[in-house]
Amino acid sequence: MKDGIYRVTFDSNQNDYGFGIVTVRNGSINGGDHTCYYQGVFVGDKVDLRVVTYNKNNTSVFGDLDKFNLDLSFREMPGGAVFDGCVSGRSDLKLKGSMHFLDDAV
Repeated sequence: MKDGIYRVTFDSNQNDYGFGIVTVRNGSINGGDHTCYYQGVFVGDKVDLRVVTYNKNNTSVFGDLDKFNLDLSFREMPGGAVFDGCVSGRSDLKLKGSMHFLDDAV
């Protein structure tokens, strides 16, 4: 995955959606939205992404889960990537989305 800043959009199979900003640098991914922050490391076309709710006035796209990991698969596309996966250990909680490159990170 190309290093840089990305706009991320995603939706879950729980009838909820979200969007945020992430940075990719040297195989790591960090970012967040108005409810959660995310941290992870790419291994090939996979990432184990830790998601933590910091704004308790909102809920994640998976309801009231405060802290969870996502097992995601990525496929690079021109200008970004698409991804899908589920909450670790919960194949019933699915997520899919896309990343669109905005700019280089400094």
